[in-house]
Amino acid sequence: MVANFFPSFEGIREMKVPPTKGEWEFLNFLKAYPDKELEVFFQPNINGDNPDIVLMKKSHGVLIIEVKDWNLDNYYITPPNNTNDNKNSKNLRNTHWNLNSDLTPISSPFRQVENYKDTIFNMHIEGLAEEAIKNPKIYGVIKTAVFFSNENTRRIKEKFNKYITEQNGLIKSGYSYIITQDLLNRDYFSKVMKDSHLDSNSKSNYFNDVLYGKFKSILYPFFHYMENSKDEITFSDEQLPITASRPGSQKIQGVAGSGKTLIMAQRAINAYKRTKSPVLILTFNITLVNYIKEMLSNIPEKFKWNDFIITNYHEFLTSQLNNECFPIINKKIYKDVKFFEKNKNKFEKFQAIFIDEAQDFEYEWFKIIKNCFLAENGEYVVFADEKQNIYKRKMGQDKKPETNIPGSWKKLKNTHRINNGFIQIINSFQKEFLSKKYIYEQIGGYVDQQILFGSYYYNYYYLGGEKPNVEYTILNILLNELKLLNVKSKNVGILSSKVWILRRLEKIHIENEKSRTHTTFEDQETFEKIVKNLKEQFEDYRDPYFKKRLKIELDKVRKSKKYNFNFKNNSIKLSTTHSFKGLELDTIFLIIDSKDSEEVIYTGMTRALNNLVIIDLDRENKQIYKHFFESYKPELKGVSKTIN
Repeated sequence: MVANFFPSFEGIREMKVPPTKGEWEFLNFLKAYPDKELEVFFQPNINGDNPDIVLMKKSHGVLIIEVKDWNLDNYYITPPNNTNDNKNSKNLRNTHWNLNSDLTPISSPFRQVENYKDTIFNMHIEGLAEEAIKNPKIYGVIKTAVFFSNENTRRIKEKFNKYITEQNGLIKSGYSYIITQDLLNRDYFSKVMKDSHLDSNSKSNYFNDVLYGKFKSILYPFFHYMENSKDEITFSDEQLPITASRPGSQKIQGVAGSGKTLIMAQRAINAYKRTKSPVLILTFNITLVNYIKEMLSNIPEKFKWNDFIITNYHEFLTSQLNNECFPIINKKIYKDVKFFEKNKNKFEKFQAIFIDEAQDFEYEWFKIIKNCFLAENGEYVVFADEKQNIYKRKMGQDKKPETNIPGSWKKLKNTHRINNGFIQIINSFQKEFLSKKYIYEQIGGYVDQQILFGSYYYNYYYLGGEKPNVEYTILNILLNELKLLNVKSKNVGILSSKVWILRRLEKIHIENEKSRTHTTFEDQETFEKIVKNLKEQFEDYRDPYFKKRLKIELDKVRKSKKYNFNFKNNSIKLSTTHSFKGLELDTIFLIIDSKDSEEVIYTGMTRALNNLVIIDLDRENKQIYKHFFESYKPELKGVSKTIN
């Protein structure tokens, strides 16, 4: 019996972009390889990441293979920058590659294939990033290899002599296997399979059924069927016209709660049906990825999940650059319009592109996406709310986000989720604190007659000044209010612009209440483990490089937590206000401080559907927001108030 192929061999033959010579050689070799439990995934679309071949076996592990039909004489390879680091200086992943013809820099194929592995660990598989910090051995469940279809063993040894090792009959650079044309045989490949725990006799202690299921879901996503959805969604007269898909560009400005993301999801589905091609949906806040997927899932239509790439701007460009073997030399590349214009013919084009929370985007980003990734006569739509401009992006002359779409904005003026009672508070806040920066536009209330004017709850606590162990005070407020409100944990969110207070609060909440939480950041145990590991590597934790490494390690975990954040989780949610932008919950505890911008506080307030409790730390005793929250409405002055 032979391996199982995804798609089938017939499906691979019918692909719009056929496999290369080397890919066909490897696929035909695998077709004849006697292992009925082996699963072969050819060019899976892992939300924009497209490795050439991925092998997987239940209870064993994963092997990612990058195929290169290269003649190595066409490339100039130079050593890594830090030649004092013996471990990394002998790894082809860290070498610099250039075309001999014009010295164009390209990414090392070893870095390319390991980037796929890193992205799976740090983003696509929930929990792996944190687990790898606590138990580094789990990193070994994914192995990597590079197949040079036009090279042989002798040439590889000549070209890569100081960067490769030979052990147990295998040629490796770092942790990646090297396979050449003469090594593509059953004897050598069996050694690769054994070393990577993919042969029948060497199971992995870490690749359990749960982890296997998570990998299978990203490598070969299921169909979404109409019966998977909720009841048919009803759009208002204001919303419905915007859901219609058509070629061309459009910019839509909507107040908080106006249904921008749901409208975008419906329009994306309509674009998919109209164009019969993949759709790209971009955001800046990576936490929104799962929320957008949930919105798509609610729509009663049949579609393939891997025909929708839903990710944030930087991750999308990172995946596209890696797919085409472009190195990311520095962060400036994400704004380098000239580079992308020069190479735009190498990138995949989309018939429809949608951008959510467009006020978070910089003008250069719009240019790169539209000019280099949008197909001719494609559909290009952006959704924004400038009042949530928490990253201080440049506004246009009309005090709206500066985009590359001319003309006026289509406006959504009515909210469809925020309780009518809150609208008074929100309108008053934007009038007092935001009207000098942006045009004041009063938010309209519910227009759907089926939605009644329900009760809402508001309270404000002023803590003022530096207070030791302030997290215990906040926990007492939280527990007292939750007892009064009697709401389910899954409907409660705790927001702050500061991770440190949320992390401490989560720790004592778990210790006191013995209940789980769901967060967009690392827990205290993981934070302390990262710090401990780094202190073992540095003599002085005040070393600037220590702080840089700490940020890198924390960012890995936070990116993974945000990407896999599920607002439907049954636990209390803790998140930075920035990461929760675009989401909403029934009950929000908003922790603010005097250093928080008006936009951040406005964004946090508008996440609440029915219950809002604001806790003002005001550690500098500036009392910027105290008067407003205590006295802007006489009936709420200094007290909590329930209005029915």
